[in-house]
Amino acid sequence: MPSTSATFLLESVNASFAAERPPFPWGVGYSGGRDSAVLLWALAQSVEPSSLVALHVDHGWRTEEERAEEAKTVAAWCHRLGVSLRSFPAPIPIPIDEDAARKHRYSCFQTFLAEHPASPIFLAHHADDQAETVLMRLLKGRSWQGLAGMSDERGAFRRPFLGLRASLLAEVAASEDIVYHDDSTNADPGFSRNFLRLQVFPLVSQRFPRAVEALNDFARAWSQLAPSGTLDPGWAIDALGGTIAIASWNQWRPLERQAQLLAVANSLGSWKWRRRFLEELVADGRTESGQGGGWAWHHRGSEVRWEKVVQPASREYFILAEPGREYDLGSYRVSWSSRSGDGRFFVPGPDPSKPLVWRSAVGGMRFASVDDEDWGKPRRRRRLGSMKPERCALLVQEGLIRAALDPQTNRVLWVETGVEKLHKTGIFVKLIERSVYERR
Repeated sequence: MPSTSATFLLESVNASFAAERPPFPWGVGYSGGRDSAVLLWALAQSVEPSSLVALHVDHGWRTEEERAEEAKTVAAWCHRLGVSLRSFPAPIPIPIDEDAARKHRYSCFQTFLAEHPASPIFLAHHADDQAETVLMRLLKGRSWQGLAGMSDERGAFRRPFLGLRASLLAEVAASEDIVYHDDSTNADPGFSRNFLRLQVFPLVSQRFPRAVEALNDFARAWSQLAPSGTLDPGWAIDALGGTIAIASWNQWRPLERQAQLLAVANSLGSWKWRRRFLEELVADGRTESGQGGGWAWHHRGSEVRWEKVVQPASREYFILAEPGREYDLGSYRVSWSSRSGDGRFFVPGPDPSKPLVWRSAVGGMRFASVDDEDWGKPRRRRRLGSMKPERCALLVQEGLIRAALDPQTNRVLWVETGVEKLHKTGIFVKLIERSVYERR
C-alpha cells in the first residue's frame, strides 16, 4: 500500500489529467534521475504502463562509464514498471552549455511528437525547479514573459509535479523503493541552475523559509497580471514587421509596449532578446532607433516601425595560413584546414550558406566580419579604437569576442586571456570594462 506521501502525490498526478485524458501513447521525459523516476512510477500507477514511453536523452557530458551505468539503471527501471523505453544518443558535437543541451533534449522530444502528434509529454519539473527558474531569469535579465516561470501545461508538454516540493518527491522515492541514477553533473556548481540549487537556495531558505513558495506565488501572479501580448489591431503587419501609430504607442505602458513588440515578432518568426534591450526601446519619450536580435525599432514622426533587419551582402575576408600552422588563442586554437584548397581561412559574413573552412577545439566558435551583426553594434564600434572593421576578423562565441585577428598581416592581435595584449590593441581599457560591456 502506498505511503501517505505517495498517496498525496498520486492524487495530484491524477487530478492533472482528470478533466481531459489525452490519447495514448504518453511520452515521459526520463533522465534516469530521482524526479523523473518518480514521475514514471506515478504515471505507471495511474494508467496502463504499456501506454507509456520513457524518453531518455544522452547529452554526452559525462564519462562513458557513468553514462553506461545510467543506461543500465534506466533500462532496469522501465523493465520493472513495464514501460517502453526510447533512448536518444548524444549529439555531435557535444553541447557546450545548458541552453545547447536543452535544445538537443527538446529536439528529441519533438521527434516523438512528430510520430504521435496528439500525444502529450510529461515532465518532472517541480516547485523547487520553478523557483530556481524564476530567480535565474530575474538575475539574467530575461524578457518579462519569462518571469511567469514554467507553465503546468504548454502545448504537448505537461508538468503534473509543478505544485509539489522536491522534498515530497524524495519521500516517495524512499518509501516506494524507486530506483534512480544520481547524475554527477548535479554536483557541479559551474552550471547556473546547480549554483542556485546548491549554494544560493540553502542560504536564502535559512533566512526566508518560504522562499520557494514565495517565488512560485510570484510566478502565478505574474502570469495573470502581465500584459497578454495579444497583437493590437492597430498594427499594420507586412512581410518584414509592423507599423503602429505613435498615438497608440504612447497610450501603452512600457510593459504593454514590450508585449506588443513580442507579439509582432511572434507573428513573423523567432526572436531572442535580453530584457534590458526591450526596456530601452519602450522607454517614454524615446526617438532613437535601436537594433538587436535581428530586429530594429524606429520612431518615424507619426508612427513606430518594428521590423526584421535585412543583412547587406557580406564581404569576404581571408586569413593567410600555411598547412600545419596553428594559431594559439589562449584557451582556444584555430588550425589550418585543407578544405579551403588554397591554404587560407575563409572569414564569412552573415551568409550561413558559405562554409567555414577552419577548425576549433571548442564548439560554438565562429568568425565575424565587418557586415556581421556582431560588428554592427554602435557601442562596440566606439570601443574598438584602433581596430578597423575592414582590417580584422573577430572570433566570437555567443556574442562575446574571444579573439581578434588581422587577415592582412596574418597576426593574432588580441585574445581574451592576455591582459597585457588588452592594452596594446586599444580594444578595451580594462578587462573588467570589457566583461561588463560585452554582456550588455
